[in-house]
Amino acid sequence: MKSVGIMIRRRNRTNKKILDKEITTLHSKLKKRDTIITHYTTEKDYTKGNYHTHLIIEYNNDENLNNQLNNFIGGNTWEVNKSGLDEVRINQGKWGEIHTHQMNYVTSTELQKEHFTIGGNRRTFQC
Repeated sequence: MKSVGIMIRRRNRTNKKILDKEITTLHSKLKKRDTIITHYTTEKDYTKGNYHTHLIIEYNNDENLNNQLNNFIGGNTWEVNKSGLDEVRINQGKWGEIHTHQMNYVTSTELQKEHFTIGGNRRTFQC
């Protein structure tokens, strides 16, 4: 399985409960065509009074992941920013923005050992 790190920020003001529900829906749509594992946490944007989500998704099907992320954010144009060895893909869609970067070195067992948390409760979905 491949791993990708994702940060999602919505344009409209949202609360943690709504964002958690949207991530659950995204996971459900992704698992229809692929076997995936989703780890995520929701953080507050202190400067904007809004929330954003950090996800690590383990997946097999690149096309399914890109299509669902495009639908989720309402865009289909990806910009690529290269910084050293890292490559960050950014989609500025109708409903927000998504940043993705490949994480070839992280597996779900490593996440469980490290207790992946970025400022909130860690949640994991698996199918």
